[in-house]
Amino acid sequence: MSNSTKQNIVVFGASGHAKVIIDILEKQNKYNIIGLIDSFKPKGETVFEYEILGTEEDLPYILKTYNIYGGIIAIGDNYSRMSMYHKIDDLNLNLKYISAIHPRAIIGKNVVIGNGCCIMAGVVVNSDTTLGKHAILNTKCSVDHDCKIGDFSSIAPGATLGGGVMVDYCSAISLGASVIEGLSIGKNTIVGAGSLVLKSIGNNLVAYGVPAKKIRSRTNSEKYLGTHEEAMVLNQNYELKKVRIDSEEDILILKQVLEAFKVFNTFYSLEYCNHTHFRKLHYLVLYKNNQPRVLMPVFLKKIEGFEGKNEEDYFDVSSPYGFSGPLINKNATNYDLKYFWKLVDTWYLENNVVTEFIRFNLNDNHKFYSGHLLPTLNNVCGHLHAFETIWTNFKQKVRNNYRKALKNNLSIEIFSEHISEEVISSFYHIYIKTMVRNNASQNYFYSKSYFENLIKNTQNKVAVALIYHENNPISTELLIINDDIIFSFLGGTISEYFSMRPNDFLKIEVIKWAIENDLKYYALGGGRKNGDSLYQYKKSFFPNDDDVMFYTGRKIINKKVYSQLMKTHINDSKTIDQNYKDPDEYFPLYNKIEKE
Repeated sequence: MSNSTKQNIVVFGASGHAKVIIDILEKQNKYNIIGLIDSFKPKGETVFEYEILGTEEDLPYILKTYNIYGGIIAIGDNYSRMSMYHKIDDLNLNLKYISAIHPRAIIGKNVVIGNGCCIMAGVVVNSDTTLGKHAILNTKCSVDHDCKIGDFSSIAPGATLGGGVMVDYCSAISLGASVIEGLSIGKNTIVGAGSLVLKSIGNNLVAYGVPAKKIRSRTNSEKYLGTHEEAMVLNQNYELKKVRIDSEEDILILKQVLEAFKVFNTFYSLEYCNHTHFRKLHYLVLYKNNQPRVLMPVFLKKIEGFEGKNEEDYFDVSSPYGFSGPLINKNATNYDLKYFWKLVDTWYLENNVVTEFIRFNLNDNHKFYSGHLLPTLNNVCGHLHAFETIWTNFKQKVRNNYRKALKNNLSIEIFSEHISEEVISSFYHIYIKTMVRNNASQNYFYSKSYFENLIKNTQNKVAVALIYHENNPISTELLIINDDIIFSFLGGTISEYFSMRPNDFLKIEVIKWAIENDLKYYALGGGRKNGDSLYQYKKSFFPNDDDVMFYTGRKIINKKVYSQLMKTHINDSKTIDQNYKDPDEYFPLYNKIEKE
């Protein structure tokens, strides 16, 4: 079968079990493997020459880009495989799941195989057996007639099940174990290697031996190979601390915490985040063994006109405008980040927080988010290398507009050190005129003192570009520099000068300046929504570069209070339940209605 007639699929996972799955799929020769999806290994790494395309959160983009028909979850651990299934399901992508069945497996008459199953070499499955979805039958195991294997369960290499055995949801029969006919194994239960099961075993247990006996109970989330993630967490000394920015002492504490992260990031600085007076800025900091591992700035906004039975105040949480979410210390682990979200959710419950809205940065800090994750906007991020090549790659219109700007004798100055009051005033004048012209929301009317404070306290991390015509500033952009990336932040143009093409001129001159200063990427951002004219304009500068997905997160912490707030405006219970999953809908909706 040629590749052109095969359906495109992806494999979820990039470890040992994934290698087995890939081998089986190649032998089946029914599908075209486009690449792998993995939460832990870096994008671009390969397994058997198949590239890791991203994480499950990148799926909407991957499915569309590569015309993906379906996939298979190649994760050997039952609980992790089940968790991945639910993560994908939450994305509402209607992904089809294929099964991997080795050609040297023996499948009897009337065997029912659920979606996403894996049946390896040498397996024997006898007649009238049913396999639930995403079950695994490992190498040379034997499953006799009339057995039922539950969803997300697994039978290890060399294990033997007699006729009529029932293995329930998310359970595992380990290496070489045997279960005599007619018995049942409960949900989330493990039968140890080499065991002989002579009596049925209940739910949530570990049993092994000859004959097999109950050894202990287990949690639903426990790894079936015995690596209990929560036990690893409990062995550490974790503490979530809150820094509320109220005093000079608070500011000093915050600066000490930020210094512990070694790499300065403007988007997490107090000068960047503290731009609103009607919401209180907090920093939530996870300490592990007394060392800060994760930090996240959030605004706590009181919900006006709503008090609880004891006249308690309720709050909504949101992150600062721009790229935010958790800042992760290079020494932090995946477990640290997972536990961070667990402690944050507990803090929310204890402090009457109803909803959370998070804007994540572009460095994959959305992983392990405990709420509903939304791939929100494609962001244009250009790779800066030889300018001649970049110039060639520009859309023709961009090159023409640049030439027109030169004919109009436009010039540019980029200020990155000792930025004067005059420069800040010029920037602010153009910026505010642009916000007024665009009828921008009040959130975008930053004070001049905000910009002065940001520029003064983040020297060499902020630059101001000004375009001049006959010595008059006509267009501007505030640029933020983090590591080797330059970010387009805020700016504007005097409308009378649009025809001179100052915007194209500014972007190209910034690209030249950034290359001269050894910066590697220029992040232009996205549109107001994907594919709109603003996005297309930005994309015209880097049409051949891959976009970076900007994620947002939504979470309902207090469902009872959330429903009460929504019902004062909306009677449709479906809207109340689904609103937070709609990327085109404001969240929380009751705040938008209040503003209107």
